[in-house]
Amino acid sequence: MKMSGIIKYPIFNHSFILKAGSIICFLCVILNITDISANEPSKGYRWFVDLSSEALFKKKYSNDRDIVYSNSGITTTLGYQFNRNFFLGGGIGIDVVTSNYDWFSLGLSLPVYASGRADWRLGKVPLFADLRVGTFLKANSNNLFINPSIGYHCSWGRKVSLNIGVGLSVHFANKTYREHGKLMPSVKIGIDFN
Repeated sequence: MKMSGIIKYPIFNHSFILKAGSIICFLCVILNITDISANEPSKGYRWFVDLSSEALFKKKYSNDRDIVYSNSGITTTLGYQFNRNFFLGGGIGIDVVTSNYDWFSLGLSLPVYASGRADWRLGKVPLFADLRVGTFLKANSNNLFINPSIGYHCSWGRKVSLNIGVGLSVHFANKTYREHGKLMPSVKIGIDFN
């Protein structure tokens, strides 16, 4: 589908990223002040459900940076917690993909990935580091991605936690795209069932 003209996304600019980061930091501080600390993960099966978003900013027709590629969706990860610090698993999701290089296009993709996670505490602050490596299942595509992220998690009870994370997603695209690699900031908000 081709569309003429410039398509702008006014809410997604540099100030949006700064505001989103500030809100996440504020939530982390408030959650820590109210003493809602995360329970340490216990050995056994663990399940995550995440909402995530990634965006690629490039100069196109003006001095402003526009979003030329974005990827937003929901993922679910299931795996095994080996001890209080280490988790391994795999997951699948559904993403809405938009591309606005020369024309606007919209599509769906299914990310399938392996996931590793480390949980630890910095004083009383519960933190995590997550690494996802996988591919997108969609027609005429062989894209690979790596998505490392770090974040904060707080308990909502004995077996449920809220996760808030930021990261950097690297997509290795096939030759049908203008670029062979994309480096994009990513944000994740999700729930952890332990």
